[in-house]
Amino acid sequence: MTNTLSNLFLDTVDINYIRKYKWLIRGVTTTPTFFKKSGVDYKTFVENLRKEFRSIELHIEALAENSEETENYLKELIKKDWFEPNKVIIKIPVTMDNLKIIFKYSKEGIKFNAHLIFNSSQAYLAASAGATYVCPLIGRYADEILKDDVNKLRGGKNDPGKILLTDVIDVIKDRFADSTKVMASSIRSLSDFENSIKENVDFITISPKNLELFIQHEFTAAGIQRFLEDMSK
Repeated sequence: MTNTLSNLFLDTVDINYIRKYKWLIRGVTTTPTFFKKSGVDYKTFVENLRKEFRSIELHIEALAENSEETENYLKELIKKDWFEPNKVIIKIPVTMDNLKIIFKYSKEGIKFNAHLIFNSSQAYLAASAGATYVCPLIGRYADEILKDDVNKLRGGKNDPGKILLTDVIDVIKDRFADSTKVMASSIRSLSDFENSIKENVDFITISPKNLELFIQHEFTAAGIQRFLEDMSK
């Protein structure tokens, strides 16, 4: 049973992690890179996930060399037996050609996650085209902006990822709150995660590794150990 009240998505193609955290998450996001690096077979993963977790939201990529091939790929996806418009969301990078695809097929009930967003203008245009989700990559953006900065100002009020996320949220919630939601992605640090929570973003997608890391704190561990020692006396 998945948690439909949660705003957390798991960014993974490891079905064992999905089983482990199904009680905590609303859905799963994937990328072609995940499948390549992990060696997980795309077809097998999708079929197994859709069979085992019918209530979970699955975000999968539709991308090819050009817009015509991307549209053809999308057409093949929505013909699959496992495809369900409310549960299988099509991820598609933000380009003008892809926005045209979003505009066309969103009118037919297909839901899109417009991703690789790095400014509020892209988010605005994607929402205008009919995207259900806009997905800024806040960790990647911050790391790229600060890669030559010796101070690496990650986590403060001037964190580029925080600024990007705030700008996107402001644009979407002012104009598209009823039709489009913001999903924070590329959560690479605790500050990315905490900024997403503090900015009240609609959804967050996070890797299993970071999910397990961010629950930990040395004071919590020390406190537990102290209580255990006291209980044994």
